[in-house]
Amino acid sequence: RRRAALRIGACWRGHCVRQNRATLQKSSQKIRTWWRSSKVLGETVELVGDLLSIKRKMREAYYTIFIVKLQRKFREWSALRKGFRRTRLAVVKLQSHFRRRHASLEVDRLRCAVGPNVRRLPSQLVALMLDADKRFTRYRAFRPGEKVSKHSARVVRLKVLTKPLIWDIEDKIRPLQIFVKHR
Repeated sequence: RRRAALRIGACWRGHCVRQNRATLQKSSQKIRTWWRSSKVLGETVELVGDLLSIKRKMREAYYTIFIVKLQRKFREWSALRKGFRRTRLAVVKLQSHFRRRHASLEVDRLRCAVGPNVRRLPSQLVALMLDADKRFTRYRAFRPGEKVSKHSARVVRLKVLTKPLIWDIEDKIRPLQIFVKHR
């Protein structure tokens, strides 16, 4: 009788374990199916978006051909109607605008390469002093009668500058500060 009771208990526990394992397998299968379908859905949405953008670009390219032809014909008709002199003046105006724009970009590039020019601004000659790390990062004004030392620099006097000049200096110095901070 005791053996039979042990046997029935073992069978019941085995049945419960098998049921729990089957439930876990069904749950994990459901999660696995959901994850795979969501990945496929995301990839499908991305592919559809790419296809729609390609379609829009193709349509724009197709219409652009006809728009360019129409614009060209209108300009020819307008040139004949207005005369060559006005057309030439318009072309010269456009050319001068784009040449000025190119020159200003070149000047900006050169100014960026050379750096800010503060020589034209009011400045004060100061003596550089050593800090705790033995670097010349501190400064003081020269004392009366003191000779100019080899460790000197010019400091721009911001208190006497106008607001637009200060803003201009800030715009020029900001990239340098960012570079030094994040190097």
